[in-house]
Amino acid sequence: NKTANKYFVGPAIAMAPFFGLGCISAKISNHKMDGYSEPFQKAISIAAILYLFLSLLLLKKLLTLYNIKEYIISISLFLIVFATNLLVYVVDSPSMSHIYSFFFITGFLYFSKKLFITQQTKFLYFMSFMLGMVILIRPLDGLIILCLPFIAGNYLTLKITTLNLLKFKTISISLIAFFSILSLHLFASYLQAGDFFIWSYPDAGFNFLNPEFFEVILGFRKGLFIYTPIIFITSIGLLFLFRRNKFAYGWLILFFIILTYFISCWWMWY
Repeated sequence: NKTANKYFVGPAIAMAPFFGLGCISAKISNHKMDGYSEPFQKAISIAAILYLFLSLLLLKKLLTLYNIKEYIISISLFLIVFATNLLVYVVDSPSMSHIYSFFFITGFLYFSKKLFITQQTKFLYFMSFMLGMVILIRPLDGLIILCLPFIAGNYLTLKITTLNLLKFKTISISLIAFFSILSLHLFASYLQAGDFFIWSYPDAGFNFLNPEFFEVILGFRKGLFIYTPIIFITSIGLLFLFRRNKFAYGWLILFFIILTYFISCWWMWY
């Protein structure tokens, strides 16, 4: 008969330094130390803004690795902020998980690309940390791992990199980094309810036999292409990708289909 927080602990971990600053500010300014007074609100708003800029910095560095022209990168970053719903989660809903997911997913993709280019194992450790945080924030986003063949660019690079990493020490350190992050949620669950494993969504789940695939893409209730038409426009680039790199094209399409399927199967898919 104990109460546990329904949500995963990842966003709280990402916000923790700023929440700490909110505590200090509230103490100095004699505001309520309840986590909701003005200093805390401002601290979390600052957190969201900072995570946005760090995300854009990582994304710029990632796109630079593809030798994309700087003005195209600038336009792309501008559109991602102002032509999608990303800005809403920074300005209006900074305590929701989305901007933090954006940062850690972008970081995972950037370090993945660095790994495939340099073959340096340190980037695998950074990837493991980032992936742990991605799952800790929102477990379904762990599907981003399916993007690795696309990031590799071709089968040979993917194969060589995989073989280079198949060493006991390398795998061990990566798994320790990954599971150390995930264990934070288990300990939080234990501290709250005395049990490491809690399913906090008893009235929710996936309807795998009844996906709302079309509605997620083109429906007028939060449909992706309807509410974020810039994504439909930029998807035209897939035609050029098909001509240039069928391996990367195939994996990107597969990832998109699988991700959309899981989203469309969630009981509250919208």
